[in-house]
Amino acid sequence: MKNLFMIILCICFTTVNAQKRELDSFTDLEQFTELASKSEWKIAKKRKGIVLKYRKLKFSDTLEVREMKAEFSVFGSLNKMYEVLKSPKKIEQWNENVKDMKILQDMDSTWISHYMYKIPHLFTQQDLVIEHVAKKKGNGFVITAFAKPKYIPDVKDFRREKFYLSEWRVMPAMSGQLSVEFSVVSISDSKIPRFIKDPIIQNKLIDSFLNLQKLMKSE
Repeated sequence: MKNLFMIILCICFTTVNAQKRELDSFTDLEQFTELASKSEWKIAKKRKGIVLKYRKLKFSDTLEVREMKAEFSVFGSLNKMYEVLKSPKKIEQWNENVKDMKILQDMDSTWISHYMYKIPHLFTQQDLVIEHVAKKKGNGFVITAFAKPKYIPDVKDFRREKFYLSEWRVMPAMSGQLSVEFSVVSISDSKIPRFIKDPIIQNKLIDSFLNLQKLMKSE
């Protein structure tokens, strides 16, 4: 019986590690979601024209994650929007979740950034290193991003996010507006229950996108 338990434990451990290695190989959110069985999108929150949605992505009986998408519009040009999504100074102005952001390497349409999150002192501090790739898409642009947790040494007393995929999709719309979609999948080992964490994250996200809209208008 003991040997059987050890065999099962070994199989489970191998499966989890294999799944982790497979996850680490993804650098594109669209590619990632194409391989999953997907639930229908469900609206989680709406405020002032900003819509947050979730759907489940299932890869096997043991791996299920959530994808979040935000949809909204802004006034302004594609060039201004691109700057607002790349510039550390601009990001620190509109993103409510970011305490500090630096570009570690910049190759024009590809850049690597280090984000330090705003986390209450009672909780574990978190950071994220991601590589962004910007591409022209139709009349607009798409910026994809993926985690590079080993790009720089760990920061003392910070827990680095290991898995992160996101996509900004910005397209011209009518009357001088841009249609914006932001989608993200991240996997963390947070011990905070989802029913407590989700409303906080959702409100911070909506506040951030409202800040972004105001910043675009003032540019």
